Amino acid sequence: MIKVLIVDDEKAICDLIDLNLSASGYHCQTVQNGLDAIDLIENENFDLVLLDIMLPGADGFDVMDYIRPLQVPVIFITAKHEVRDRVKGLKLGADDYLVKPFEYARFQQALRHFADYRELMKDGCGLLGQKEIDLALRGRSPAGSEAAPMEKGLQAHTLDTIRQCMKADREHFFTSEEIAEQVHLSRVTVRRYMNHMLEAREIVSQVNYQTGGRPSIRYRYGNG
Repeated sequence: MIKVLIVDDEKAICDLIDLNLSASGYHCQTVQNGLDAIDLIENENFDLVLLDIMLPGADGFDVMDYIRPLQVPVIFITAKHEVRDRVKGLKLGADDYLVKPFEYARFQQALRHFADYRELMKDGCGLLGQKEIDLALRGRSPAGSEAAPMEKGLQAHTLDTIRQCMKADREHFFTSEEIAEQVHLSRVTVRRYMNHMLEAREIVSQVNYQTGGRPSIRYRYGNG
């Protein structure tokens, strides 16, 4: 199981990322303090770190100094969008950089890049040509250039049922709970179909922070 450390000073953000990664089979730990993150990194092994920059105790750049010798992939997730901060993060060895609030589809893309890189490292670079290495490091062809393959366990007729449900009200942003209630599936199952449709660019997503509690992801049919 892939072990992920999520470091963000906003617990609601940690919980939202944890919710979605756990639904996809990742094992997650969350902390809201840079010093706590350093302590975990020094004592446990992680396959991926999702790291904010503005943290109490020690900022994300300081945390990155502890991660770099371990060669663990890092995705910065931060509200700091200045060019100099992004350049600094990438120079320190970050694999990707997402600016909050980010589109869920962009987050999924970053995870796919990580999965490609992990698979590449498992197979061994020496057995692959430049084309295969570049593909894994830079990501796949743009979505929409070919149909997104169906993940194992997804059913075409169920996908079409969800599609028709969302098409019936194209202006509405649905929560996974709303769709689950209408098509009589679990929320976890619906989220798997939502991830597939995001990858295929059939739908768009937005994160709603104005919930009074944990942020929620909403989906609307169409890519415009």
